[in-house]
Amino acid sequence: MQVQPRVALSSSISSAEGLSVASDDEDDDDEYEYVEYDILREEEFLGSEWLVGTVMDNSGENIVETWCRLAVDKDGKNVAIWGDNSEGNWNFDVANQFLSMSKNSILGKNIWAGVVDDYYFCRGSVRGWNFFSPASVVGQWQARRLGVEKDEAGVAPWFEQEEEDEEDALPKSTEASEEL
Repeated sequence: MQVQPRVALSSSISSAEGLSVASDDEDDDDEYEYVEYDILREEEFLGSEWLVGTVMDNSGENIVETWCRLAVDKDGKNVAIWGDNSEGNWNFDVANQFLSMSKNSILGKNIWAGVVDDYYFCRGSVRGWNFFSPASVVGQWQARRLGVEKDEAGVAPWFEQEEEDEEDALPKSTEASEEL
């Protein structure tokens, strides 16, 4: 796997500060943070298998798990092969880092789609339509790449975010006691 790093600048200046008169501060470098992230390519998804967990809006909290293999047929067309023997198409838009996988059925179609910012994990929403209902968002999904060691993949981003939120919610007892 060769991943090309991409560097972006993100400003930590608020909009009000951005409109103020420029100062002669030498700390201007502190206002920007270099963020490095990977640019994924379609080749990195070709032949990959994913464990996909989906929560459909009409099923409450029930998570349905299946797998999906992203392959290419003999004509060079991207084919998504699902664990329930369904097939569909898949596409990865490199410029937007956007993955979509579809599943066709007799009555309609569902599309699992979302922005991918991690080689090992992705998530998004499920859009669908059928003979009885128009196109709409019908669920949410999360997936992890199969065939890699858990140590290599690390912790899923959605679990990291929850841990950070829990840390922010905890009261800082040492700071509170110092203020008294």
